[in-house]
Amino acid sequence: MKKVIIQRKFIDKGEKWKDITLDEAIHDLESGGYWKQGTMASMLLEGTQLWTPFADYRLKKEGKLSGTTSENLEQELRLEIKRHLDKCDSVRLPKVCRLIQTEEGYQKVEQRIISMVIHEQITPSAAIAQIEVE
Repeated sequence: MKKVIIQRKFIDKGEKWKDITLDEAIHDLESGGYWKQGTMASMLLEGTQLWTPFADYRLKKEGKLSGTTSENLEQELRLEIKRHLDKCDSVRLPKVCRLIQTEEGYQKVEQRIISMVIHEQITPSAAIAQIEVE
């Protein structure tokens, strides 16, 4: 399985794109307070170019087009969804937390999130919040 490669380019240095790991990009984007925790992985994997005041981040083109299969992207998305659902707060999200208590319920919620990420272009955390109010 080919590893997902993200590229970073610092803005003020005028440097070229440099390969970094997905974890490095997530750390840079989320730890500085520029982006909400837990939202960056799916956006990068979808091919969204992201930025901070200091650098731009993108999915490496050759990885997206030829090296990373849709199965790999699906696996990454499922892992991102699992990270969110593992932290389910029954006070804020009682409906979702109740649904994911069974395997069947978890599968339904996961499939709904995947569909929303693909078709509505929203993050897994936004999809979870929307499912809660449906």
